[in-house]
Amino acid sequence: MPDFTQGKYNNCKDWIRKQKENHYSWDEIKKCCVNDDDVSNAFKDLKYSYMVVPLDMTLKDWSDLVSVMEQDYIELIPSDVEGIYTNAGPVDYPVPSGMHDGWVQYIKLLKGEKDGKRRMTDRSVSELESNCYWILNRIRKDTREKGPQKGLVMGSVQSGKTSAMIGLVTMAAHYDWNFIIILSGTIENLRVQTRNRFVKDIQRCQDADWHFLESSSNEDYLKDISENKYLLLRDAKLNFSEPDTVKRSPFHETYVMTCLKQASRLRKLLKWLHSEAGSASRLRILVIDDEADQASINTAKMSDAEIKNRTAINQLIIDLANGVDEDGGKSNFQALNYIAFTATPYANVLNEAYKESLYPKDFIMCLPENDSYFGSKVIWGSKKDDDYPGMDIIRVISDESDKAIKMISKGEYCPLPEDFKDSVAWFICCVAVLRLKKWKKPISMLINTSTGNMAHFNMYESLKTWMEQDRTNGDLKSRCNNVYERETKKFTYLSFENAYGSYELLESVDKTYPSFSEIEGEINELLSEKAQNIEVVDDKETPLHYSSKSVHVCVDNCKARKYADDSEVQLRIVYPDDEQLDMLDKAPAFIVIGGNTLSRGLTIEGLVSTYFSRNSNQADSLMQMARWYGYRKGYELLPRIWMTPKVITKYKLLEEIDEKLRKTLADYKKMGKNPSKIYPAVMSTSAISKFLLTAKNKSQNMIPMDMDFSGDSYETTEFYDDTQKLLNNLKLTESFIEKLGKPEKSKVYPESSYIWKLIPSKDVLNYLDTYEEYKPCNFNDQIRDFISWMKKENSKDRYLEWNVAVCGSSTFKGQKWVISGMDCEFGKVERTKLKRINTHIDIGSMRSGKDGVCDVDPDKCENVIYLNEGKKGKHIEFVRGKLGYSDIPLLLLYCIDKDGGTDKEHKVRVDTKVDIIAYSVIIAGDSSLTDHVESVVVRSPEEDDDDIEE
Repeated sequence: MPDFTQGKYNNCKDWIRKQKENHYSWDEIKKCCVNDDDVSNAFKDLKYSYMVVPLDMTLKDWSDLVSVMEQDYIELIPSDVEGIYTNAGPVDYPVPSGMHDGWVQYIKLLKGEKDGKRRMTDRSVSELESNCYWILNRIRKDTREKGPQKGLVMGSVQSGKTSAMIGLVTMAAHYDWNFIIILSGTIENLRVQTRNRFVKDIQRCQDADWHFLESSSNEDYLKDISENKYLLLRDAKLNFSEPDTVKRSPFHETYVMTCLKQASRLRKLLKWLHSEAGSASRLRILVIDDEADQASINTAKMSDAEIKNRTAINQLIIDLANGVDEDGGKSNFQALNYIAFTATPYANVLNEAYKESLYPKDFIMCLPENDSYFGSKVIWGSKKDDDYPGMDIIRVISDESDKAIKMISKGEYCPLPEDFKDSVAWFICCVAVLRLKKWKKPISMLINTSTGNMAHFNMYESLKTWMEQDRTNGDLKSRCNNVYERETKKFTYLSFENAYGSYELLESVDKTYPSFSEIEGEINELLSEKAQNIEVVDDKETPLHYSSKSVHVCVDNCKARKYADDSEVQLRIVYPDDEQLDMLDKAPAFIVIGGNTLSRGLTIEGLVSTYFSRNSNQADSLMQMARWYGYRKGYELLPRIWMTPKVITKYKLLEEIDEKLRKTLADYKKMGKNPSKIYPAVMSTSAISKFLLTAKNKSQNMIPMDMDFSGDSYETTEFYDDTQKLLNNLKLTESFIEKLGKPEKSKVYPESSYIWKLIPSKDVLNYLDTYEEYKPCNFNDQIRDFISWMKKENSKDRYLEWNVAVCGSSTFKGQKWVISGMDCEFGKVERTKLKRINTHIDIGSMRSGKDGVCDVDPDKCENVIYLNEGKKGKHIEFVRGKLGYSDIPLLLLYCIDKDGGTDKEHKVRVDTKVDIIAYSVIIAGDSSLTDHVESVVVRSPEEDDDDIEE
């Protein structure tokens, strides 16, 4: 028997492993996976045509080799993917393994076997294969009977989602999906970037002919840019295919279209797809919705389950995903699969779960972060995983600096703040370090301080003016020296190892920084000329010119071309291609100023310094702005981020949100949960001011799960227009007050308020639970959740005692509120109700803000400033905390006079037969909190709440 350990048998072993992974038996592999009569010819093909078998190998040797491998074979199991899917289960599509398959060609590209430029480690390629394999086996090649498949893939910001999309497309093409649609954002230059990436990375292979399509001015045609011709649907070469099995047709051509999420282009695409019934019936469509939380989500107000208004783009994408044209006509596509890809899936799973919507009813998965990715857990640290304490690369933007940046953005004169200058100096040092290492790729700094176009230009002018001044007088170089010495001592290799000990390429990370004297020459060269724009030269082959002796300052927004007002400069960021980089003697340096275009989709290459003073009230928007996440091979020690304290806090909480969502999916997977029956619970928080998971119009069917009500207040403002119900609440309240005992007059407002202090929480909660709320209002749901939450807190020995107050109006002249057994009379309040509502009583608002400090004792108040703030009715929840009432909630009771109020244009007297009892609850904390749920889930209008599993 030959020595099969020799290298010449490696190709044989690879071929045999692939066939085993494709579920051939060992006996079939011994026969070269063909019928008995064809074995000899197949073996010759492996030897002479495909160069798999050594020339001196016999068929007997081949059989012996297969037997040896059978003895030692250990089946490879795909990595554990965090995901849930419907009970239908996966189809068993093997990973394509033929040497000419598109997937095989793609992984060769990623490994650098095609051009010598490795893009992924072997381990990362293996993980990518597992992820694509998982998704491939959850889409369907025939959906005519069960309807379209809809799924969601969550991947971290700049973590390689596009690689997963391309990998999935090559695998799907292998199994006869013949029409791939990539929905690519709302910005044309980002769509072109995505299209070019697909064109460049998808390699033409023997078993598929790739066609890349574009919209055309004629709505009847799509343009095939691969062959530079126009195409009707009937012109497409669409092969026939068996139903949803692993069997393939003998030939196939694959069409890939990258479409902008723009109404006119989507309409053209829909019309083309539905233009010819015979051809349409042979279409096996895979729709990949890139950045699926952008534009695809319905933001129109949905009044109820029967009336669902939709934005134009959302409706068009729904039509596309459901296989109907804009007029509601349906084509009999053989297959229709819709997959949403996004880093921020909150809107995708919280907005709606209608069957006709884009809700991922069939599967939801999280792309795992590999150990070479710098993501939120690595940078901010994990509360759950002690191996990730956080990376000390965040630098604080002071309040004074933030104010200065805002002034500059508005066009007002103000010197650039010192920390801003330091961030630029660090960037220059990083460029010098990488150039010393002979780095040839682009190196960048990101400045994101505002959404406004003029703000970008104002920052651009201030930056260039300062850089030129300090470059000329030498101060910029001196600053580089000081910043470099400070930063290289603060964050070292040891710091990096402690923060990211699992980093896949840890052994290759630089152990030390070069000294400043070593990089000084590179700094001198970089600053030898003033900062400039990218130059446009009259050369058709290389129209853009890049300098190695200066920094390129760019502004990336839609007004940049007009602002430049010079055909000889390119103001927007355009990185050099591989050919241009090869022509440069040193790595080019770019400072990029911008807002929205830099916050989604566009990769900032070689990002080493970020100055980020943007803020947002929405978790998904903030996450998309985090362009510092990604891969940093070769410059792991260099990235730094300047950021305001408030935003730092928000990003830390974003990491917790992301981690809990992943854990939720992992738990659901273990329990065998189905995404069409159990909706992912997404963590929310009240720990930050006005912090929402996503825009309110992107989460209209969101309902709360676990709650956190600290730091907020609630009040009843809607009531039944029913005498008996109002009387019941009045009697309940009088009985409750009688049991409280003798009150004391408020020391803050003695003329209008009476106080009972330190009332047991159980008595207050029993009152709130018995009080009959107006059920259709939102507050009715909130108070039920609030009571449950408060009981949990009581079990932890929190909020065990309340203060209770009856607050009247000091100017009320009518009959007082008299309660049997009480030796005092309480004042009432007057309110009016909204005229336009006739189904119930809606007073709009109840509490006077100052009532929130009626129980405070001024004589024991250490900080009168906060008491005075509370008397103004401002920041009342925050004020109570500062006044020492953090653990004492306040219940305010009001008796609304049945005859009170004066008719106005939009409001009228309440005019009821009995007085109305209203109340307000205040829990001390941050006064500006608006989001109180610890986790939320989408409400399905097609199912009762009892059907939602928790």
